[in-house]
Amino acid sequence: MHPDMKMAPIGYISKTHGVKGEIVLQLHKEVAAFFKPKADTLFIGDANENIPYFINKYSHHQAKVILELRDINTLEKGQSLKGKKVYLPEAWLSKFIQQSISLSQLEGYALVEKNIGFNTTVVGTIEYPNNPLIVASLQGKEILIPYNKNIVQSIDHEKKIISLSLPEGYLDIYLTSSHTKDDGD
Repeated sequence: MHPDMKMAPIGYISKTHGVKGEIVLQLHKEVAAFFKPKADTLFIGDANENIPYFINKYSHHQAKVILELRDINTLEKGQSLKGKKVYLPEAWLSKFIQQSISLSQLEGYALVEKNIGFNTTVVGTIEYPNNPLIVASLQGKEILIPYNKNIVQSIDHEKKIISLSLPEGYLDIYLTSSHTKDDGD
């Protein structure tokens, strides 16, 4: 793990499960609503020192995840992790959240594009296979914004803000007329 990688806490080890070293990860409530373990590695420890653990198997039960970790195969080894915090790199967590959240849950979120300098709100979503879209309104016009990692830079679910990075000229498609009305003169 790169030393400059920022880690985000996702929960803590609350107890062991069974006698073969399985442990229970209690997720923070803001993570539990949308988190699906898609990583094969978790980091356990504290904010200064985290040890990577590889996931052999897991089962997800609301805000709890029962984990079977590689090399944690006895009750004693599982108990040694009890009470410790669990982290994921912020970049990983952001990716998992974006992949697992339903687009319809984004309605009402603020959209902020810092390069172009606009703020608006998500008024709807369209879930096309392989091309989901965010629907927004800007200057009285409907705008369709692709929901992908190149454009959606981050989502703050607590503040309900989506940060975007749109390609230069993207909004021109919607905000400028490509033709003028001809009266026949």
